[in-house]
Amino acid sequence: MTTISTIQIHGTVLVEDVKSGASSPAPSLHSTIAEDVPDFALEEGKQREEPENDVIGAIELHEVAATPPLDVIPPVTFKKLTVKDRTNSFLSLFKMSIKEVAGYLTFIVAGWSDATSGVLIPYMERYFGIGYMAVSCLFVGQFLGFFLASLTSTYLMDRLGLGKVIVLGAVSQMAAYLFMFPPINFPVLASAYILSGFGLALQNASTSSFIAGLPDVAWKMGLLHSFYGLGGVISPLVATAFVSSGIKFSYFYLITLGVCAMNVALLVHAFRLKPEPLPANYVHERPGDQLKKILVNKNVWFISLFIIVYVGAEVSMGGWIVSFIIRQRGGGAGSGYIATGFFSGLALGRLLCPRFNTYVGEKRVVYLYLGVGAALQFIIWFVPSIEGNAVAVGLVGFVLGPLYPNAMSLTVKIFPRSLHHGCIGFMNSLGQSGAAIFPFITGVLAQKYSVNVLPPVELALFATMTVLWSFVPNPERRSE
Repeated sequence: MTTISTIQIHGTVLVEDVKSGASSPAPSLHSTIAEDVPDFALEEGKQREEPENDVIGAIELHEVAATPPLDVIPPVTFKKLTVKDRTNSFLSLFKMSIKEVAGYLTFIVAGWSDATSGVLIPYMERYFGIGYMAVSCLFVGQFLGFFLASLTSTYLMDRLGLGKVIVLGAVSQMAAYLFMFPPINFPVLASAYILSGFGLALQNASTSSFIAGLPDVAWKMGLLHSFYGLGGVISPLVATAFVSSGIKFSYFYLITLGVCAMNVALLVHAFRLKPEPLPANYVHERPGDQLKKILVNKNVWFISLFIIVYVGAEVSMGGWIVSFIIRQRGGGAGSGYIATGFFSGLALGRLLCPRFNTYVGEKRVVYLYLGVGAALQFIIWFVPSIEGNAVAVGLVGFVLGPLYPNAMSLTVKIFPRSLHHGCIGFMNSLGQSGAAIFPFITGVLAQKYSVNVLPPVELALFATMTVLWSFVPNPERRSE
């Protein structure tokens, strides 16, 4: 007969030893034998050599008939979820989904806003009687707003919380369009771009910070920024149809005002003006202390400078390509649709490439994109064909698209979790200044020479990005 010596602890049976008179294999499940019980655990008068029917505190030693090993393991019991538990779980998931949807809408509005300028610039020039140099002041105004947001976003996030900051940004952007649609004069229009830039940067920083805390950050960052491209696709289509029908260009801002109002309403509903829960390992610091840590980190500056140049290349292309096609290729009123092709490529690249980026390596894949983009710029520069240029512009958008979300995904891996909030906010806010600096420089050069400077300016920006990216650490190598 096969017997198993066991230890019973509060009703749970554990196998101690196996004694068998048969040739069948002994069970493999064992626990600590009686000799391992320390002396102080034995009752007075009991000997270690006599384990049978001995009671040691709550431990009882006895022999039982052999049973299959799995039968001696107590069954696992699960708590039955009540209707209330299931409802709370569903509501939590629903609220998180609403926040994600609201975040995606903010990027649609951002893409809508950035893509609008490229279509409307030729009409602004004629209406106000100004040249490239003057119209570039729009980008200067936007830069001032971006720069102000980069200085205050970390402080505002810590003092007000994400829920209030993202709504503040949306309201600021909406207020800017109240001054744009009645074209009082060009200085008022340029000043309104300060408010718009400030609002856009706050929303960008808040939304990116929120998405960075979600699972599968690489995919969701790509999805988030693809919605920026979607906004950039829709806006030129609507704006081109709008102004080509003879309606005053500034009335288009009324449509944008309505889009911004919907954005504000959804953000208030989703975030409830409340701060997001902080991670368990978040270190509470004074806002100034965290900002100092961010400012002295060299990798923050390498990635920030890369984003500045990247955003400059993207917005310069989207903002001046319509003027380039009209002046250099003899395009007509439908040239605005080429801007749609650029932002379509941008959206598709961000939507389709995140998995490819991870497969190739988030550090290495950037060099591939920049090399292909540079080759396409030579086609735009030297091939005098509207159709050929249109295809090349769309492909430039496709290879440029993944760069921004890829940089954000890399940021999450490089920096500690406690700095994600501040780093992403700072880099996004400061990086948006590129949307003003380089389009302005392109406009100044176009005023002095011609708008044919666009491709060489883009090539210079691509080369600068390549150099800056070489200084960014590789998280894959660091993990090894």
